[in-house]
Amino acid sequence: MWPGKRALKACARAIARLRAPSATRSGIEMQSVLDSSEAELLLLFDLGSPDLTVERLLTHLRARQIPAIPPYPQQFTDAASCPTPELIDRADRILAHRFQLVDEPEVHFEGAIDWQYDPTSDPRRRWARELNRHRWVPDLAEAFARTGDERYAAKCVALLVDWIRKNPPPATMNESHVSWTLMGVGLRCVVWIPSFFTLLRSGSFDSNSQLLILASFHDHARFLNLFKTRDNHLLREINGLAAVASAFPEFCEAAQWKRTALARLGEELEKQINTDGSHIEMSSGYQWMVAEELDAVYDTLERSAWTVPGDALKRALQAIYTVLAGMARPNGTWPLLGDGFMYSTASLRDQLQQASVRLNRPDLRFVATNGASGEVPSSRSVHFPDAGLSIMRSDHGAAASYLLMKAGPFGGVHGHEDKLAIEAGAYGEVFLVDPGTYTYNATDPYRAYFVSSNAHSTVLVDGKSQIRRWLPECREARAGIREPADWITTDTLDFASGRYEDGYGDYAFNVPKRMNVLGATHCRSVLFVKPSYWLIIDRMTCAGEHAFTRVFQAAPGLTAHEAANGVTLEGSAATLHIRTADASEVALAVESGASEPIRGWVSNGHRNHKVPAPQVSMTSRAVDEATLVTLMFPASNAEVMAEVAVEHRALDAGIGTLVRVTARHARGAAFEDWLMLSDNGNEKRFCDWQTTARIAGLRRHEDGQVSVLFELQ
Repeated sequence: MWPGKRALKACARAIARLRAPSATRSGIEMQSVLDSSEAELLLLFDLGSPDLTVERLLTHLRARQIPAIPPYPQQFTDAASCPTPELIDRADRILAHRFQLVDEPEVHFEGAIDWQYDPTSDPRRRWARELNRHRWVPDLAEAFARTGDERYAAKCVALLVDWIRKNPPPATMNESHVSWTLMGVGLRCVVWIPSFFTLLRSGSFDSNSQLLILASFHDHARFLNLFKTRDNHLLREINGLAAVASAFPEFCEAAQWKRTALARLGEELEKQINTDGSHIEMSSGYQWMVAEELDAVYDTLERSAWTVPGDALKRALQAIYTVLAGMARPNGTWPLLGDGFMYSTASLRDQLQQASVRLNRPDLRFVATNGASGEVPSSRSVHFPDAGLSIMRSDHGAAASYLLMKAGPFGGVHGHEDKLAIEAGAYGEVFLVDPGTYTYNATDPYRAYFVSSNAHSTVLVDGKSQIRRWLPECREARAGIREPADWITTDTLDFASGRYEDGYGDYAFNVPKRMNVLGATHCRSVLFVKPSYWLIIDRMTCAGEHAFTRVFQAAPGLTAHEAANGVTLEGSAATLHIRTADASEVALAVESGASEPIRGWVSNGHRNHKVPAPQVSMTSRAVDEATLVTLMFPASNAEVMAEVAVEHRALDAGIGTLVRVTARHARGAAFEDWLMLSDNGNEKRFCDWQTTARIAGLRRHEDGQVSVLFELQ
């Protein structure tokens, strides 16, 4: 007696299980389904019918309404919103095998595409990896959808089939394989899915090609289910795995893929998102990217009616976007902290605006619209203790005074040597900036420069950089690393301080064989006397005589003018007066766009783009220790300053740092402030005033009257 259909189905399933991933001596091994027969491929699907055929499967996919077809992922492609003439131009270039990727010159393949080709010297072959991520696929699919021109569909199908045939999955995880980096696999999944369903409308999309691409979807999901990386890459992998499981519940393994994606998501929310909402890699670019990936997973969960226990994902997004909103500059832009390439300001605002709707946060909408709508955030100045980020803000207007200090953990491989570095702006002008990234190519000398302290507004010792990247404990990004820092905010002042003591060296991107590490300690305190100015006190300790260089990296477009006791940075809307209390002992230099040595460059946020910008350096020499006092006094260009000065004075009694700040406007208004900072609560005396405060300030007005600015224990 011949076995029935159910028995045949069970037997075939057993054969299919033999083709599933198997354990080897070296671990798990990937088993591709690409070389399977048509009958075997059909066994990968379950439509509730024992006699499934290719035609029935494909008819089902073309006709189904649930689950809904996801849109093109906005974080990877603008195909859906791109104006038609521009979209057609891009699609026509791909028809001609012309690819312009990662800000590199266009590459034209004569004939067949070499999927392993890379025109750059980048040892990590980022151009080739980008080619294999297939962000160009939606351009062809959407061009077909808008025009009905079968050339676009036929080319898209042909290129996908060619790629699949020439790039089978490796047996094991191999991140040097440009076609199968796990992050690239995740990205391909989410750009292929809407493109696949768009192409189903085309007569050029034959059944053999459809089945082949479905088999490759299965390979992609199985690969992601088997292997994983970590940190932000893993979030993109989770996104891809969840997307395939959601878009193709017909796959027999879809339920397992869903379980894996949700389990990993729950784990990574704990591992990667700090309590304060910051991402462990301490980069503003990756903070945005992580938010974007979690937004995409959230969309997938909503479309599929999946849930994460305890709504942990939504809580994580609330915290993540709180950090991003807190970091926003008054002019509606964002700093470029650490590694990471930023999208346009318009796209960041749009992302934040969408988050404000999803999370019901009118305060996020206020930041996203630059104050045009929404509710003013409840806090002006904010501190994120896990990230070590202190943001001082006079108000929430576009002309507010703003300073950011970064005093937190290194952040792993995407960290920069930027501890205690600052950004600052006022009156709509951005004065001091983080330089950004420029490139990931470690063979480019500008990579080492942009990562080093030499490019950041902190302090160098004997011209040497911080070197946290050399420390094994710093190269691993982890949650819950909170470095000691002080933070105080009141209506009249903000105070932040941090400490660096991990050594200084001649910075190299890789750890040198002979490390000449200089032991030194840098303690930086920033006092914001609201809303007028900032006082920076750098206490340096290092045995012997050394040179201590305060670096101030200005924004592009500013002009630097040397002054009697410092420098003035002049912009189109405002001016920043930078003054030092020890002007007679300081060597002042201003460099912009220098190449030997490299100095005075910032990135505009895009890969391989850099622009010259003034870098101010103030170098002092001291034996064993030094207290460096710097005043940063902003003024609008309509408010000319006749005098801005700072002096380091001695207390009449007690231990602490006493500073005298004088400012006089050209129109005659003037004031004199006496500011005291101390590490103890003992009695101090200055200006005929006694106090046990750790932070205190007096103001002497033009009429001689003295008022207390603040007195904090």
